[in-house]
Amino acid sequence: MFPLTANTKFTDKIIPIINDSITLLDQKLDHYFSLLDLKLFDWVRNPFNPSLETSHLSLKEEDELAELKNDRTLQMKFNELELSQFWIYTKKEYPNLTKLAHSVLLPFSTSYLCEVAFSALNEIKNKKRERLINVEEELRVALSKISPRIDTLCKKYQSQISH
Repeated sequence: MFPLTANTKFTDKIIPIINDSITLLDQKLDHYFSLLDLKLFDWVRNPFNPSLETSHLSLKEEDELAELKNDRTLQMKFNELELSQFWIYTKKEYPNLTKLAHSVLLPFSTSYLCEVAFSALNEIKNKKRERLINVEEELRVALSKISPRIDTLCKKYQSQISH
């Protein structure tokens, strides 16, 4: 897996370190995600599979899943759309089931957004700009998904007035 490390003179020291860190990572993943049974979430990947485990779903969610399984139009949509787009498409008809599917498909979205905001804040308040007191406006611009229309802004103003 690490072909460049095999060519170094420190191979006998590096390989055990790499092996230990990968083993530790595997142990940590088992520790944090040991209770996660993927068979319980097969219905998210393919809700039209006839042999699904649904004992963990509430009564409303089981009813919605039964209705969804029998909907031929949605079955055709499932074949046309990506998985995430399919669950967005079903939101109005099956709100409880869709909400649960979204929670399965997007477990770490909030931590990702927090990390993006923290990185942007670190970039704004670096050592050269440590005297900034209010960074709300700059942070809002840094985290915005809206791209500025520079051409439109430039057309509104004349760069230099001629005499």
